Amino acid sequence: MNEYIIYFLFLIIILNLSNFLFIKYNFLVDDKEKLVHKNFVNKDKVPSTGGFLFLFFILYFYEITFFGKFLILSVFVLGLFSDINKLSSPFKRLLIQSIIIISFIYIENIYVSELRLLYIDNIFLNNFFLKLIFTAICLLILINGSNFIDGVNTLCGGYFFVIFLNIYLLSFENQININLENIEILLLIFIIFLISNIFNKSFLGDGGSYLLGFFTGIFLINLSNNNSLLSPYYIAILLWYPVFENFFSFVRRSIYESKNIQDPDNLHLHHLLFISIKKKFFNDKYANIASGVIINLFNFNILRIASNYTNETKLLIIIITIYSFTYLATYFYLRKINKHLI
Repeated sequence: MNEYIIYFLFLIIILNLSNFLFIKYNFLVDDKEKLVHKNFVNKDKVPSTGGFLFLFFILYFYEITFFGKFLILSVFVLGLFSDINKLSSPFKRLLIQSIIIISFIYIENIYVSELRLLYIDNIFLNNFFLKLIFTAICLLILINGSNFIDGVNTLCGGYFFVIFLNIYLLSFENQININLENIEILLLIFIIFLISNIFNKSFLGDGGSYLLGFFTGIFLINLSNNNSLLSPYYIAILLWYPVFENFFSFVRRSIYESKNIQDPDNLHLHHLLFISIKKKFFNDKYANIASGVIINLFNFNILRIASNYTNETKLLIIIITIYSFTYLATYFYLRKINKHLI
């Protein structure tokens, strides 16, 4: 317990000092000229320091090879270049992400090993090249989906907090192979960041959202591969919200709206919910935080339900289907009632 108190105080001091210095020297600061997407719901100058907290955890506590940590760091740095507008092309970022991810999967030998569909497992996942490509695509979608949901306070960081909280609670309900001490430290870091994020003192930025998406993806792939009691569809449910957000946004913009998917977009679910809440309470900051909290409370309940059926693939697929239809119904309802405001 004393060790956790020391970590807590140390990280709070580091975060607040970083916030002060970043604002003073105008480094990695979200402002209206730089990030139109996030300033849809926030007009304060806020430093993107949250990702550094999670980077500290990964580099200091997470057990992986030096080269693996270097590649994780590379994903974070790639996001930082996006944050400071030194790499504004989505295509170039996607290309570099692909190279980093494929290198990581190949060198660390971390990949999706089964889908529990006999025909596909026998033909598809027994081919290393196909496993490599499939895992890389999954991680690419997750990384960019994580960035998509980083649009209102507490949403992206809160969602990944919900994932690891569910894993932590699951460890007391099932016999799964996991380092509980590391999860506790990670949850502590989430709490520190979320408090700072609620009060508009720190953002994740692209660096932080990329990092959380990539790290969580490889963490859960490892967890699934090391625990036969966990269906791969339970892991899919844990990651479903950012993945489905990414997929739906791509389909919506490229097919339904015929827009350039590289342009900034303020028609995500969390933006529509923000508009609805703001319309009733006329307060940007309240609506901003409430949007993230409401979505994550829903996600938490879905994940807790799924945690009762971690090895029942058919039930998990049903939950995923209900999850997806609930998202779509909510999205189109919010879009309909707010069509005069968007």
